[in-house]
Amino acid sequence: MSKFTVIRDTREKKGHGWWFDDNAYCEGTIVQKVDIGDYTIQDMEHLLCIERKESTAELAKNCGEKRFHKELERMTSFRYPFLLLEFGWHEIESYPRGSNIPTSKWKSLRIKGKYIMRVISTARLQYGIHVIACGDKKRAEDTAFNIMRKVYELHN
Repeated sequence: MSKFTVIRDTREKKGHGWWFDDNAYCEGTIVQKVDIGDYTIQDMEHLLCIERKESTAELAKNCGEKRFHKELERMTSFRYPFLLLEFGWHEIESYPRGSNIPTSKWKSLRIKGKYIMRVISTARLQYGIHVIACGDKKRAEDTAFNIMRKVYELHN
């Protein structure tokens, strides 16, 4: 059985994100520019797009940026578009509670949990993006691996 190679985008910060080692299914990870998203499979870049969000604060910041909304729209060109969150739904609903944003700044925040949930609903319903709140980094990484493994099996 052949194995897939994960492509990790060059813009993923060192010390953040995921790294997939050689195993029974995967050749490992290479770092290469990915046009849309953060992770994909080599030679299947046109099929799979995985965008990773590390925290509710990062997602909230992105929800206020036109660039992020355009990226969500561009993800419709993929057969398998995913937005994987390294946190749970309850953290989004209660945002900014539980974030590392000081309570003194909460009143001035433009983005709240309800707006983040509206953006997620748009991603799902209008753009067909699979949004998965994985709960933590390890579960998100395992979910990404399982998605890549299945996409590779389906197209090999």
